[in-house]
This record gives sequence, structure tokens and C-alpha cells, in this order.
Amino acid sequence: MTPEEYELAYRKLVRYGEHFDISVDSKLPQPVVKTKAGKVAKRQPPYDERPKSYYQAQCSFRGLKTSGGKDELQQLLQDRDVRKDLEIWRELDQLEDERGAYEVEQEEIRFERWWNDPETTFEDKLRRSPRRALQEEMQKPNSFLLHSCRIYRGDWFNLSRAAAALSLGYEEVCGPFALLPECQIQQCQIIGEATAVATNARAFKQDAERKAQEQWASYDAKLELAKTQKREQHQAFLDRAKSNDDWDLTGKWTIHCDELSRYSSGPECPEKLRMEIFKDDYKLKSVCSGEAVSEDSRRPRYCA
Repeated sequence: MTPEEYELAYRKLVRYGEHFDISVDSKLPQPVVKTKAGKVAKRQPPYDERPKSYYQAQCSFRGLKTSGGKDELQQLLQDRDVRKDLEIWRELDQLEDERGAYEVEQEEIRFERWWNDPETTFEDKLRRSPRRALQEEMQKPNSFLLHSCRIYRGDWFNLSRAAAALSLGYEEVCGPFALLPECQIQQCQIIGEATAVATNARAFKQDAERKAQEQWASYDAKLELAKTQKREQHQAFLDRAKSNDDWDLTGKWTIHCDELSRYSSGPECPEKLRMEIFKDDYKLKSVCSGEAVSEDSRRPRYCA
């Protein structure tokens, strides 16, 4: 099929922007329903009504007139010889297959042109067709596949299957999964000479584990530093309080305690803790008028 024949086939398959529909009857008005008295019923059977261009296209496919209103086009389709629909459909279906084969052929031509382009890299080819790219690479006298290996990160589909088919060394390596939430798992695919692949796989795992340990050590050090700074703040506050002889405990206090703030609400939503300390000797004065107030009632009481 030539490009001209391809364009001609498209014009035959698409008319008025529509394709041939062998089920056109479902888009046509149904026979008029009448009442027992012989009058036209108010409710008529519904149908899948389409725009005028659709009915023009269906008439054109069947060799019918395409001019006139929608009602006229629908009537032409209702009066058509339905026996020809299957013949037309088979002819158009064969034409569609020919167009599909032509498109596949053109795609193969474009792919070969891209493959043989000097600017197309080995990695580009490896993503599109792993087995073919590896086969061509193995035919080179100094190919890395014969004496070393390469490490690829990211998604490389069907690389393992191609390596197995060509008896190449291959390993998919993942680092430790116990990582901090903001860290990504170290993973890669290694392909090449079997011994080189095994050596690089061990080195990759060791390096990934080392990085994970360093990340956890840094995280633990930050936590310990934060705890030390908080303890120093508390100690400084306590020292200032002890140096004050007439320290009055009454008043409103804000409590800083990680354990208590997360005790009820959980670690994700710490609560704000407050406390108020006051003297309640005024209650005894109002109740026990004229009686001496004991020293115990003057002691501060705590109310959280």
C-alpha cells in the first residue's frame, strides 16, 4: 500500500467524521406506537439519536443520497436493503486491516531509522529492545559485556530476561529497607561478565548499608543533642528557681513533657499541658467565720 492508497483508504473509512456502523438501526426512530383508538401515543419508544452528520455518513457508506434533513436521511436508512450492510462491513473491515498493516510497516521503518542513527546511544537502545541491544554489543571485540559490567539505576524492563537468554551475568540489588522516612532505598540492576557482576553487587550492598548506618548515626546524634539541650534548659531553669528565696509557686504554668503530652493523643498529635496552682484559704474563711485558720490550709495546693 502506497501513501496515496493509504489516504484514499482513510477517506473510504471515515465520512463526515464518522465510521461505518452496522448497528445503525438502533439509532433510527422505531415504528410509531398507536393507542387502541388508533391515535399516535404520546410516549414513543426511545432510540439513540445522533447528529445529522452521522446519518449522512451512514447514507454515504450505503450509496444513498446525503442531502436533505435528518428525518429524510433516517427514512432512507429505514428503507435501505439491509442485506448489503454485511457486504459493505466486510469490505471496510478488510480495508482497515490493510491500513493497520501499512501503519505497522511504517512504524518499523521509523524504528530502524532511529536505531541506526549515530546519535542513538546504547542505553537508549537498551530501553527499547534489551535483547537486540545486548546482542549487538556482544559482537563488538572490546565489549564491556565480556570483561566487566555496568550498573543501571531506575526502571529497566525485561533486562533480566534478555540477560538470561544471552547467558550474561545479571543481578538486581537492593540496599537495606530499614531507612529513615525521607531516604530512598538504594537499588540497581547490574549486567555484564558474571564475576564482575558478583563483585560489583557485593560492593553496592556494602556501600548501601554503610550509607544507611551513617544516616541512622546522624539521626541518633541529632536526637541525643536535642535531649541534652533540653536537659540543660531544664537545669538552668531549676537553678534560677533555687536561687530565689521567696519563690511563689502560685499562678498558671505551661508544662513541657513529651511523655505526658503524647500519653493520650498519640505521638502524632501532642497535647498542650497547663497547670494552675493557687491557695484556697479563702474557702475556709467563708465557711468557718471566726475560727482560726490552720497552717495546713495555707499550704499551696496543686490543681492540674
